[in-house]
Amino acid sequence: MGLVNSVGSRAMRPPNPPSYGLEADGDGWRFTSPPLDYGCAAWSPQNNYANGCPIGFPGARKARSSHLAHTVTKRRSAETGRDIALLRVYSTEPSAARPTLLYSKGNSFDMGMLRYHCVQLAQLFDVDVVYYDYGGYGASSGSPSAAGTVADAKVAADYVEELGVPWSRVILYGFSLGNGPTCALAGDVLRGRGLRGVILRSGFVSGVAAGTDLVQRYAASYVPAGALPSWMDVWPNEKRCADFDAPTLVVHGSRDELLSMWHAERLLAALPEGRRAAPFFEDMGHFDVERHPAYVPRLRSFIHGETAKASAA
Repeated sequence: MGLVNSVGSRAMRPPNPPSYGLEADGDGWRFTSPPLDYGCAAWSPQNNYANGCPIGFPGARKARSSHLAHTVTKRRSAETGRDIALLRVYSTEPSAARPTLLYSKGNSFDMGMLRYHCVQLAQLFDVDVVYYDYGGYGASSGSPSAAGTVADAKVAADYVEELGVPWSRVILYGFSLGNGPTCALAGDVLRGRGLRGVILRSGFVSGVAAGTDLVQRYAASYVPAGALPSWMDVWPNEKRCADFDAPTLVVHGSRDELLSMWHAERLLAALPEGRRAAPFFEDMGHFDVERHPAYVPRLRSFIHGETAKASAA
């Protein structure tokens, strides 16, 4: 496990220097520059690409949301001693039914690059969003660590609990590398807590398999599921999927340039039958899922339809 964690940690690539700064603001924190604008006025596809982040929903910046607010804070991990930076984007209009997305991000991004995406998610889907940076990313302290991402996710889950949000209103959203900590939360930490749902966007069956995808994509037809030794891996996602007890949407692009389609197929097959939502498998790459015209309605249906029914059952 130490060897695999070491290899995984070396593969983690936080933006250097970080794309944002935080400064103390009374009892909390605030972005140094630019301020977070709820109409996404400072966001544009061109600026996003220039900032190295292609993730975004086209058109969301056109609708200004005066009812949104945000909080930036830090919490210390009892496991690692790292200070983890967290962002909450939320509606100031109270609603007992509004879901909260707990967003676990991809490898090469930090809060400065994805904070406007969090605003977009809140705008488009009428959700509150909790985002966190892994240790060594952005304003979170320490060095990047594959094993540490799971401890960091627990800090974010504790923060959601601190906010008083019931788990029946929480949907975990994992993007790329973020599928590792997301699966750890869904299959272990939060199992049996009444979690509302899980979204696995552009996921992988294990850290080992993701790192050796070129070989595995040709061997997958005759390597049985679970053949990779999960005890060596800090992200045994396929194994953890079997323990999910919340509706789960698997999202993957058929032309994903980083993670082959078979990852998604095996994750879907590993889920308990009653927890599999209809997957979203379309002609998409790794970074352009949000620009597929059918993704917004599919995600909205899952967030406000399928998970709401399961939560009420």
